[in-house]
Amino acid sequence: MYPKYGLMPYRGAFVAFHWNILRGLSLSVDIVQSEQRKNTGDNKRRWPPYWKTLGYMLYMPMVYLGPPQKYNDFITQSEKPKPSCTPREIAISVARILRSGGHFLLMEIMAHFFYSSAMAEWAWMGERLDYASLLGYALSLEFNYYVCYLFNYGFPGALAMVEGIEIPATAPCIARLHRCSQFWRYFDRGMHLFIRRYVYEPVLGGQRTAFRLVLSTAVAFTFTSTWHSFYSHNLVWCALSALGISLEVITIEIRKWAPVKKFEGRYLASPERMRMVKCLLGSPHFLLTMCACIFHLAEVDVCFVIVRRILTGFPFPIVPVLVAVYSGCHVALDVAEWEASAKQKRASP
Repeated sequence: MYPKYGLMPYRGAFVAFHWNILRGLSLSVDIVQSEQRKNTGDNKRRWPPYWKTLGYMLYMPMVYLGPPQKYNDFITQSEKPKPSCTPREIAISVARILRSGGHFLLMEIMAHFFYSSAMAEWAWMGERLDYASLLGYALSLEFNYYVCYLFNYGFPGALAMVEGIEIPATAPCIARLHRCSQFWRYFDRGMHLFIRRYVYEPVLGGQRTAFRLVLSTAVAFTFTSTWHSFYSHNLVWCALSALGISLEVITIEIRKWAPVKKFEGRYLASPERMRMVKCLLGSPHFLLTMCACIFHLAEVDVCFVIVRRILTGFPFPIVPVLVAVYSGCHVALDVAEWEASAKQKRASP
């Protein structure tokens, strides 16, 4: 296809084909499990509804940009009553599309002025940059990654909402996702729900022991690295992410020990002290999450240069970086408290 039609049609077909691999997997598993739950004793195989299945596989807003959505969720959304064509609904739909256009414009401006995509292949550039520029380069990689996802998933979401189909939401601000598990739960919400449903939960098997949780995490990230073609930088990305989530599981298990509970009750009884300890322990974890993401965004040699220079630079830049991520942990906890309070107010009569 590439020699005949060129790069752009080939790339579009390549991406859509791989998205449909995931959709086909979701379709197969959901249909088989639906037939098993019926348990009517009738061995006759029933085919899924043709037009709904075709719509799921080729739904235009998501066929190229994504995000992945489970088959049953899409069918449920497609069967909902459609929104009425009122001026308010039209204004909301136009506003969503314009917001996605703003994200696209920001993405193009960043690509034009920050050169993060081009520099992602230049290991020598990471060695020549001073520490302040190196930190700015690392942040531009992370933020450009976030903005790209805002457009790639926000635009199809805006188009789908016109006809009342809700797809997995875009990520909240990445500066508040201070835990690795949080980052993976909310950054690519559709992929998280897909992996959790078809990979993580079958391995977990309802047994939420520490070993099962770590094993399920390892299998889930093995699937993720396979999905990303086993490139070396993505292998490091998945390995560090699995390590971060495993450390969270281990920390939860350690806090169950009687000596640790006694220590917390004696020295960390006040909410202020517990919050301070959470942020102190969360700062290196937050930094681990950011370092893991860098390996997804650049060549492996470039990533090692960036991470090595930042982590081994004492006192600058590592001390200011740890202070910044410590403050970020406090902000993330504040935002979580605000959201919990707002949710409680909405739930109360």
